[in-house]
Amino acid sequence: MTIVIVAIIAIAGLYVLRTIGGPVNAVMALAMVTMCFLPKVLYGSTLADLTRSGIAGSEPRLMTYTVAIAVIVLMGVVAGKFSRSNLLLLPFVAFLIICFVFIWTPTGEVQAGMVHFLTAAAAWAAGSYAASCVDQDGKTGRTFMYWILGTVVVQLGISLLQFAGLPLFPTNAATAELVGSRINGSFGHPTTLGKILLLFVMVSLPFTRSKMRQTRVAAWAVILGSMPMFVMSGGRANFFSAVVIILIWTLLLPRGKALGSKLAIPIVIGIAAFASAGVWVARFEEDPEGSTRQHFNDVATALIPANPLAGTGPNTYITTAGPTDLLTAQGWPVHNSVLLAAVEIGVGGALLLFGPLVLAFFTAWRRRSEDNHQGDFARAYVASTPGIALVALTGWGMMSDTLPVWLFFVAFCIEKQRAKSTSPVFSTGKLKAAEIPNLTRIRTKRESS
Repeated sequence: MTIVIVAIIAIAGLYVLRTIGGPVNAVMALAMVTMCFLPKVLYGSTLADLTRSGIAGSEPRLMTYTVAIAVIVLMGVVAGKFSRSNLLLLPFVAFLIICFVFIWTPTGEVQAGMVHFLTAAAAWAAGSYAASCVDQDGKTGRTFMYWILGTVVVQLGISLLQFAGLPLFPTNAATAELVGSRINGSFGHPTTLGKILLLFVMVSLPFTRSKMRQTRVAAWAVILGSMPMFVMSGGRANFFSAVVIILIWTLLLPRGKALGSKLAIPIVIGIAAFASAGVWVARFEEDPEGSTRQHFNDVATALIPANPLAGTGPNTYITTAGPTDLLTAQGWPVHNSVLLAAVEIGVGGALLLFGPLVLAFFTAWRRRSEDNHQGDFARAYVASTPGIALVALTGWGMMSDTLPVWLFFVAFCIEKQRAKSTSPVFSTGKLKAAEIPNLTRIRTKRESS
């Protein structure tokens, strides 16, 4: 009964927000609150989930972001906006359905994994729709960045209070013993916070070249506000990936553009890295070789030949690999998202899942030199790919609750690369020589009329 009442209130509030604030406010309210602040279980939680490690629960679960993503997709359908980029994940969805019906054993954990992957695929469509509602130089772009900035500010406030010792959003006992005093924001693990922030950095960089000053300021505030949390959360791969993303973005900026940024950004990043050096030295001393990552990689690699095409079933890694390895049986998945996918959904499934991301990289690479908004998003995606790949290849968290957020923002960037600019690219206000004749013709035409 309580869930029904909450749902009615939420739908009514969303309708009011959509009517008064427009689609961007409605989409971002749903996305930020459920995926980037409170990714909580609404229905289907079990006691086994308290100690279980996997991309989803032991039984199918209804998450806050599951409902939110479904609503966003429905908004896109009602608006009649369907992007061709959504077709990129259709083979993956078809593969999942075929394997679920004919190959995988439909246990509770496999069903939960199916719900998780289908939700992530829907998040891709939701991200494409969100992109169609956002103008980089318009008020919608500013609104988009304000929602992300608001999320960063809230997470920073929570993180500072956690750093000061307040027990806000505590992790479970096993995680707390493992991570010590590292902050985790509103998430269940410190590195999850870092992964979300990493995606925020990726999607914010193009907006640093918006024509609207408020949008540019908000975008830079997101990036700078994320840096303290990268340090306090202690995720080495997340921090260094963020540094790499920003540096590559700076190097890819068009020649002659933002010369001050090209000089200032590396200096600021260098200062941040130097100031936090003590944290990273301590982390490497605690875990100099990445703990037992290589051991877990060997365990996962040995499992792939038994089910190379379709895998063992989504969300089944621990139950499959546990009997073959004592550490895995204690709840330690392979710390590599690609290997985890290859074991659970096979090499075929992994290719269909990650293939669109790789294809998007090569498309973005071809457009990286364009001095327009499409080029901005292409550069951001190219710059972020090495860092995000590093995070994905050194951990398994990108396959868990972070996967829908990841695909949401990737689809957003891909759609913005395809979209036609509705306004001129950000400039310093000086007219190009090629534009002067056009202005002269317009002036002459007006005078003659």
